[in-house]
Amino acid sequence: MCGPLKVLGKHAEGDFFVPMATTEGALVSSVSRGCQVISLSGGAQVRIVDEGVVRTPVFVLKDLEQLEKFSAWVAENFSKIARSAESTTSHGKLKSIEPFPIGSMMVLRFNFVTGDASGQNMTTIATRNAVDYILENYPGKITEWYLESNLSGDKKINAVNFTRTRGKKLVAQCLVPAQVVKSILHTTPQQMCRLANLAMVTSMQAHSFGMQAHYANTLAAVYIAAGQDPACVAESAAGITCLQLVDDDLQISVTLPGIMIGTVGGGTRLPTQNDCLHM
Repeated sequence: MCGPLKVLGKHAEGDFFVPMATTEGALVSSVSRGCQVISLSGGAQVRIVDEGVVRTPVFVLKDLEQLEKFSAWVAENFSKIARSAESTTSHGKLKSIEPFPIGSMMVLRFNFVTGDASGQNMTTIATRNAVDYILENYPGKITEWYLESNLSGDKKINAVNFTRTRGKKLVAQCLVPAQVVKSILHTTPQQMCRLANLAMVTSMQAHSFGMQAHYANTLAAVYIAAGQDPACVAESAAGITCLQLVDDDLQISVTLPGIMIGTVGGGTRLPTQNDCLHM
């Protein structure tokens, strides 16, 4: 258990404790120190800037001409396809269908909002219903189709989701006074910014997705404690940590484009996890 952590968000505001399920004692100490720094600095501003859970069926057409006709038909019939998808759920809404043509294959990136649910099963069922509508109503010939093409990035990070989103895309920011950096972290804002600049260069050399120390340890511990799918850490633990000087103080922000979480359904119904979730 770590905290209290002061959060300044639109959906949650106040002091919160952070439950963690981990065998790594040093992780709890590190996160506790981070909570202390943030709270002493007045809290972290947090905003959800985008959301969407993705499914990506693939359709194989005869040739490029048929691919073009299929793409146009899907765009023209979006509202009907959306009604078919949404008929399977009272919470999910289809935001968009983005085409990804590859040769004579067409991948359709179905993007849903899923309310308070993580929504992975919800969107699979909804997408299957939408695919059934396409198969029954498209006037041309579809040679083959598969419900998931692997472009969705389910439990694996990819560049499409990194630049867009899968799950919740959030930004958190905190302005840490120089004195707090010195007294708690035993360094200076200037040295931390210098390290961040060096780390950005080495991250580019490594072709990393984003720039960070690592989010995976903390996310895995919180996901397990709060009844989330721990395998989703594979896609959630990618993002950008940005450090900069503001009047000699340290402004730190994190941008996380793939936070796959829910407060209802799945493991959130387990007694201990539910207690942790509502802590």
